[in-house]
Amino acid sequence: MIVKTRSLYSRAPHRLFRCQPLALLLVLLMSPLGALHSAEYFVSLEGRDENNGTAREQAFRTIQKGLDTIKDGDTLTILPGEYFGNVRRENLGSLEVETLIRAELPGTVVIRGDVSAPLFTLVEGSRFTYGANFDQPAQAVIKQDSLNILESAPQKSDLEFMPGRSFYDAEAKRLYLSPPDMQAPEAGRYTVSVVKNHGLFLHEPVRVVVDGLVFSGFSGNGLLLGSPTNCVVRNCTAYLNSNGLVANSGLFERYQVSEEGLPNYGKLLKREAGVGPGGNVIEFSRGYGNYSERDGAGGNIVIFHPFGDTIRNSEAFRSLTHGIRHYGAISGPAILLDNLSWGNGINDLHIKGGDAPKFSRVERCITLGPMHATHVSHSIIGAENRYDSNPGKDNIFYNIEAFEIRDREFADPDNHDFHLQSTSIFRAAAPDGSGRGPFPYQANIFYVTPGGNDEADGLSLANAWSTLAKALPGLKPGDTLYLSPGEYDLKIET
Repeated sequence: MIVKTRSLYSRAPHRLFRCQPLALLLVLLMSPLGALHSAEYFVSLEGRDENNGTAREQAFRTIQKGLDTIKDGDTLTILPGEYFGNVRRENLGSLEVETLIRAELPGTVVIRGDVSAPLFTLVEGSRFTYGANFDQPAQAVIKQDSLNILESAPQKSDLEFMPGRSFYDAEAKRLYLSPPDMQAPEAGRYTVSVVKNHGLFLHEPVRVVVDGLVFSGFSGNGLLLGSPTNCVVRNCTAYLNSNGLVANSGLFERYQVSEEGLPNYGKLLKREAGVGPGGNVIEFSRGYGNYSERDGAGGNIVIFHPFGDTIRNSEAFRSLTHGIRHYGAISGPAILLDNLSWGNGINDLHIKGGDAPKFSRVERCITLGPMHATHVSHSIIGAENRYDSNPGKDNIFYNIEAFEIRDREFADPDNHDFHLQSTSIFRAAAPDGSGRGPFPYQANIFYVTPGGNDEADGLSLANAWSTLAKALPGLKPGDTLYLSPGEYDLKIET
């Protein structure tokens, strides 16, 4: 069971799936024999690239050494820590066996493209321009505490009139900024992006899983999969990069990589059924604060030119461009399932391009701003849907229908819990008799308020209980209890 203080708790509405022992046994028995002979390699901040990498005590020092070493079907396990610089690998993996790149503990491996900012001082004769010595080419200045990326101004003198910009004088090796909040830099936390390309770039990977990694501070994408086939990005986070988690499923006549690791896309080919990359999944992942004015097509979590690609159970927020999107020459299924996206500058959720009206599908997604897509079902559409102004009656238009009454309709909307209360007008209101929105009503969320009634059923704020003595003894595994603000006596009669 879960006990929460209403409006003081936040968690994305992800769903968990567990493999049962019998199913796991069948998977193992059906796996290719080659998978039983795969190797595991380790990377650690305490390691050395001269090691063989086959044990924690013999770990490599750099992720690049690990990527260069693993073969199809191997596992690369990265131990906790912050790893600086970009890494890349070409032609990794095969359809016959799964290749895994993972954090030993999801979320504890951070691949960074930024460094701590120098000490800035006010430039003499200015009001808002601060400068510091800096001996590396600065791609952008990042204000970590407010999720601001301070991209370059045309010239240093513009900083007085352009808050939230930076300028690097390569000849003088001086870095300048104008704080977005007009406060002295020491009042915030700043870093400087110094890596020009992507955090992790896998070129033409096949059946590769990237699990549990975090990417931050890159002037390219945090993660880029170029022409991937049947790959999975799982439990990953990207924040404050030019773009976040990105896969380009396009099939190209030429697709080369420059010395800097940047993709040079050739002619995009017309697909035939079952030909070329695609079939990729981004799941249980998060992107926030990713933005570049040089790439308005990007955003937090993006799949370009999808061909049977899915983004699911993921969350995106606070990009100045897009939250979660499929975009480009869509020639196969482009699917969004069980996602939450909010506070993005252009779209929270977006599917556009190619045969999008034929192939796009959105189910059980939540946006607090625009959701532009066709074939939307059982979702919450925050502001508008330009591509389908009258989607199915199983959806909820949040700003129009629900915003003013949200506290009596949803469990905790201010913290993005949109499960229905028992008294909600959206319960059993879809044409097929199901509930509108992403969550079918279940009688497993209970409410306590100081002015409640212990004789009520406790399944809504209108029928909330008044005491913990009533609420706690009857809770079962899987139940949730919300407490409204107030004072409660913890004494429970036994």
